[in-house]
Amino acid sequence: MRTAALLLLAWTAAAAAGPASYGWLPATELVPAHHAELGGSLYERDDRGHLHERASVLAGAPTFGVTDRFELRVPFELMVRTAVDDPPTSGLARFGGEARYRFTARGDALAPIARAALVRDVTIRSLVRAELGTAVSFEQSAVHVEGALDVIAEVNRSSTHLELHPGAGASVRVNDVLRLGGELYAEVSLDEMADSWLAIGPDLAMRFGASWLSATFGVGVRGIAFAPRINWGFGW
Repeated sequence: MRTAALLLLAWTAAAAAGPASYGWLPATELVPAHHAELGGSLYERDDRGHLHERASVLAGAPTFGVTDRFELRVPFELMVRTAVDDPPTSGLARFGGEARYRFTARGDALAPIARAALVRDVTIRSLVRAELGTAVSFEQSAVHVEGALDVIAEVNRSSTHLELHPGAGASVRVNDVLRLGGELYAEVSLDEMADSWLAIGPDLAMRFGASWLSATFGVGVRGIAFAPRINWGFGW
């Protein structure tokens, strides 16, 4: 009985965790102070670019709420990848640290955030990946909209690669559990070291007490065939 009561307490207390409303766009609702969340993602890039890259990625990110406006994350990625003229690869691809800050109080309709991350590439040991991003969402009644932009810099001993990752989405709350909508997401290379791509598709978001799930099925408009993504999380 005591165990059941503790589980119920953990479930209800975690209902304030920070779920994502879209597949590729970042969450603008942060984990509350002194709470933690175990989140993950599964996404694919199907037939990307001139090398026809096919990649499946399992990502995780334990997240810790330092204050109601500031959180720390520890992201990592496991990847299986194939491409023309490249040998297949699989295993741990990246890991790093990330900080997120929200500029408005929890529960406000307008939610702007800023994020910064430093990521280590496991395969190319001399490469460091730096990420700076911002996102803002607005919720009014049942409607939720969001826009986001990340700037990515991959710095190696002999080169620097730059990318922009813009995105936008809109959704409508169907009931207390389900939200439906659509999103647009792109990865734009600013040099010749990678291919750019753009995808658009429907998405859904669901929330059950301490747990949440969001997903999108991105259909390629340019540079890619499909870009589906599923995110989930459980907080306490």
